[in-house]
Amino acid sequence: MWGILLVVLLCIGVTVAFCTSRSVRLKQMARTLHLRYDATVEDLLTPLACQKIYLFTRALHKFKQVLTWREPTAFIRLCEAYTFTPGQRLPTQHFTLAAAELTGGNMPSFILQPRTSADTTATHPALPAELATRFTLSAPDHFQFPAEVIGLLKATPICYLEAAEYALVYHTYQTLPVQQLQPMRFRVQQFIRALTLPSSQPTTATFRAASTLSLAELQAESLLKMQSPSRPVNASPNTLRFVYLAFGLAFVFGVLFVAQYVLRHLVH
Repeated sequence: MWGILLVVLLCIGVTVAFCTSRSVRLKQMARTLHLRYDATVEDLLTPLACQKIYLFTRALHKFKQVLTWREPTAFIRLCEAYTFTPGQRLPTQHFTLAAAELTGGNMPSFILQPRTSADTTATHPALPAELATRFTLSAPDHFQFPAEVIGLLKATPICYLEAAEYALVYHTYQTLPVQQLQPMRFRVQQFIRALTLPSSQPTTATFRAASTLSLAELQAESLLKMQSPSRPVNASPNTLRFVYLAFGLAFVFGVLFVAQYVLRHLVH
C-alpha cells in the first residue's frame, strides 16, 4: 500500500513539474499576449542584419524558446541563446538574449560591453565616468549616447548592448526567469526609442554604402523572416490545461495499474 502511495505521489510530482516547466510557461505567456512562440529558430534577425551584428559573427549560436513581439516600429525577439566554440559540443555561454529589428528609422553603430580588470581600452568620450569604469564602448569618436540611454545604463546591471543600423541586441549575461522577460522587453523598447533616428538621417556613410536593400525591401524581408515554418501555438489556455491534466491522470492510472499487477503477480 505504501509503495502504491509513493508511486502516486511521484507521478503527481512529475505531472506538476511538467505543467510548470519553462517551455510550458512560455507557451502560456505567448497565448496570453498573442505572441509567436518557436521552440528553435536558425537566426533571430534577417541575414543582412545578422552580418552586421558582431555578437553573431564572432561565435556560433543556437536560439531556443523564442518569443516574438510585433511592435509598431520593430520586431522584438527574446530567447535562450547558447554560444558555442567551433569543435565543442557543450555551450560556453547560456543567457537570455533580446534582439530587435527596426521596420522604420535607423540607429547609430556601436558595441557596449563590460570592462574587465585587464582591459586597458581607452575610455570613449561618450561614456561618463560612472559608466567608464564598468563598460568599454566601440563607436566613432563623435558618437554620443542620448541622455535616456545613459540613465538606462546607470540603472541596469552589467550588460552587452550592440546596435548596427537597423538591428539591436541586448543581454545581461544571465538566464532570466519567465516573469522578468516582459521587463527586459520594455528595456529594449526604451533603448530603441532613444536610439532610433528618422530614416532621413542615416547614421554613417559606411552604412549607406553597405546596405543594398531599401527600407521597404528590408521591412518585407523582416516580415518574411519572422514567419518561420513552424506554426504558432493557437490552442486556448483552458484546452491546453485540460490536455495536460488528462495526460497526467492517464500517466498516474497507468503506473498504478502496473504497480498493482506487479504486487499481485510478481511479489508473491
